[in-house]
Amino acid sequence: MPTERCRNPSCRGDHHKHESAHAVVIEGYDAGASFRSTHVVDSRTTVSVLGNTAEGAWPVIGPPAEAVDAYVA
Repeated sequence: MPTERCRNPSCRGDHHKHESAHAVVIEGYDAGASFRSTHVVDSRTTVSVLGNTAEGAWPVIGPPAEAVDAYVA
């Protein structure tokens, strides 16, 4: 999946098109925060998971990501 790094050198995240090209994914982390947000273009729906630690969002990202994958497939 192609990704484009943030232009800010202190950025720890990526944004890229979903494999299906029907969604855009933004994800990243820093000390004390982590997130993944997916915008489904066709339905104009955004699904976001936020964590209050650098690793907090990743354990719970599975079900929402799987639901988006199934929707846009």
